[in-house]
Amino acid sequence: MVEINLLPKEYRRQSQPSVWKYASWAAAGLTAAVLGGWFLSVSGDTNQLRERSAALQQQIDAVAPQKSRFNDLTAQQGELERVTQVATQLRDQKTYWSNDLASFVERVPGNVVFSNVNMSTVAPGAEPSLAYAGKPVTRQLDLTGSARSQEAIVGFLNAFETDSNFGVDFKGMQHDATNGIYTFTASIGVVGDQPSAAPGADPTAQGAPATGTAPAAPAAPAPTATTPAAAPAQGGAQ
Repeated sequence: MVEINLLPKEYRRQSQPSVWKYASWAAAGLTAAVLGGWFLSVSGDTNQLRERSAALQQQIDAVAPQKSRFNDLTAQQGELERVTQVATQLRDQKTYWSNDLASFVERVPGNVVFSNVNMSTVAPGAEPSLAYAGKPVTRQLDLTGSARSQEAIVGFLNAFETDSNFGVDFKGMQHDATNGIYTFTASIGVVGDQPSAAPGADPTAQGAPATGTAPAAPAAPAPTATTPAAAPAQGGAQ
């Protein structure tokens, strides 16, 4: 059907599109373009982040075995450090009784004999005893000996008083007029850990108990606390 407008020209309605209609279309198109550009930009950034995340995950997966091995080695290191610390403490506290006794016997003059020799440790951290001239003694030998002259006893004491590795605590001396024998008691202090000077001494010898009778020395057997030695024969060396 065809419609014919029979109204005069001045009364006819203008049906041309308005400016606002074109403006709205343009705004809608511009908005769509902006949103499309933003979407493309965000989509590109998202893809890049996904690629970086995938690359980082691959690196993490690649170093995972090394990380596990590192954790195991770290745990082993901690365990070894604890074991080493205990071993160091045991080594520092270990006492080589045979070495100390051998070093003592080597310095004893031949004109002095002993009937009793007891070796014991000094309490750790104890102050240096004035009896040993302030020397830091860690072990001591309590002994009873005899000689045929005072000079022999004096020589014995001087041998250890002048040695920086030992200290002397002289207890007393008695003289038996019937046989001319001088008996004396003294304590010989050992300063620190002494290496054995006697040939054939075992540097890895196990430590003896904290107190008790000293073991026999490699150079010359020393009598124990329970086995008295015979007194020197008449006419011995002076």
